[in-house]
Amino acid sequence: VAPSRARRPARAAAAAAVEAVVQPPHVLPLSRNEALHMLQLVPEGILRCHIRVEFGPIAGRCSGIDGSKSGLHVCFQTGELVVSTIEMEQDDVSFSEHTIMRIVDKYAAEGKATFIIPGGVVFVHRFKTRGLLEALLTALRP
Repeated sequence: VAPSRARRPARAAAAAAVEAVVQPPHVLPLSRNEALHMLQLVPEGILRCHIRVEFGPIAGRCSGIDGSKSGLHVCFQTGELVVSTIEMEQDDVSFSEHTIMRIVDKYAAEGKATFIIPGGVVFVHRFKTRGLLEALLTALRP
């Protein structure tokens, strides 16, 4: 049996566990602890979504644009949630609640959010699971 096929049942079970925790939008907002717990259950720490990063001090006057359809990687380093982009053509970008300058979540219900960080702007969209975007936004808010 190929290694990728052997991991599928475990990956499917982990995905089902995440889906069981994801709450419908009409339920009360997640607490920070609930959001962190949901993100810890994510299989391999990968949130599937599309990403666009604009490098430069101000969006619109960027020195470069990069994108990826692979998603975000979430991990916990010394008790802090750290989010990194995956498979960018240029360098991957990492950020945490302490490095985010501003979060724009006006279109979170549509699976879109913007993270303004020093040196650029990270746009995420087409989140596969809307509840995970809500968890990510809740966990990264100061």
